[in-house]
Amino acid sequence: YPADILTAGIIAGMFSHFIQRDLDCIQSQCALKGFSSSHFLLSDPKRIEELCAWRTGQETHQEILNHLLTLQS
Repeated sequence: YPADILTAGIIAGMFSHFIQRDLDCIQSQCALKGFSSSHFLLSDPKRIEELCAWRTGQETHQEILNHLLTLQS
């Protein structure tokens, strides 16, 4: 599970403000779980919701990104 929920919320809020469009953000890779860095994905809230429903917690960042790219907004 992601450890940087606050960071994801800040990223979503900041970019939503910049582009004047509602965005959501999830953490797809966590440094606290042994990775060299944390990664985040930013997208339309509906796509992020669908992505979260699909996730099991065992996917790599690249697998999550590839699945996100197949979702329609």
